Amino acid sequence: MRHSANSSEPPEQPVAELGEFPLIARLLALLPQPSPAVLCPAGDDAAVLDAGDGRALLFTADALVEGRHFLPLPSEAMSAEDVGWRAVVASVSDVAAMGGRPTAAVICLALPGKTPLAVAEGVYRGASEAARAYRVDIVGGDTTATDGPLSICVAMLGEAQRERVVLRSGARPGNVLAVTGWPGRAAGGLEALRSGAPRGDPLPQAYLRPHVHAALARAIADQRLATAMMDLSDGIAQDIWRLAERSQVRVVVRGADLPVAADLAERFGEEKARRLVAGGGEDFELLLALPRENFHRLAELAQAHGTQLTAIGEVLEGPPRAELEGVQAAGWDHFPGSPR
Repeated sequence: MRHSANSSEPPEQPVAELGEFPLIARLLALLPQPSPAVLCPAGDDAAVLDAGDGRALLFTADALVEGRHFLPLPSEAMSAEDVGWRAVVASVSDVAAMGGRPTAAVICLALPGKTPLAVAEGVYRGASEAARAYRVDIVGGDTTATDGPLSICVAMLGEAQRERVVLRSGARPGNVLAVTGWPGRAAGGLEALRSGAPRGDPLPQAYLRPHVHAALARAIADQRLATAMMDLSDGIAQDIWRLAERSQVRVVVRGADLPVAADLAERFGEEKARRLVAGGGEDFELLLALPRENFHRLAELAQAHGTQLTAIGEVLEGPPRAELEGVQAAGWDHFPGSPR
């Protein structure tokens, strides 16, 4: 059962027991009401601010913590450059999932004093590679010491036409639910790395150097093909809850229809591969709700951008609810034990 911001947990309760969604709800309840310039506050892939003249400013931030979001450094399995790439790409994905174009970012890096200089420089080299790939200017940030693990936070700005921004809240009964590409390969890549697979293999690369369908997402927004869109950062099983809650609809996903990449099934077997597709995150594929009559056109657009579109379920009337049929998977939760 979900908890609300007004629930009566004692303040001394550990946040891990409260869970991620209830914690976020409690913290958001403490914030002041946003000004009229805030078109979409917390709760979507990025905040949307009115920039005037029909333009919107998108703003997002993502934090990655060593040992929690990436393998400890230095490591043979994962380089510091990989960490910098993934940190920037995570924020690019947030902006893209709103139909926006990322423009500028700042990086906050917290380093233990014993961190080798090569690691710090490697993180920035990887971040610079991603920034060049997605045409983002890195314009500053902050560097500080920490007694804890290395962490990196990227805050990013983006822009879009105000009427073209695609929110999570736009899913409507009768819509088809679809995903791009091959979700689950990043999660499979991480498992493969932990089992000793070479980092240069395709599955590990899906985790180490994820790709964002930024141009495709902007084309979807420009052509108004989807009613709702978000990135799959936490896995289908988790993110369909967010879509259902924001849109106030019931979402049903058919596990048998999830796209399973051949290399994922070959390495893990069909059953586990399907669980990775449903529960794995950080592929940064797109989860979309769209009118049924737009599916063929959007599938052709995806193909033109070098990927595929797969229908995995539908949006129905009813109280907010997400159902994943035929697969047991929970998705990523920053605080394990979060109540469903």
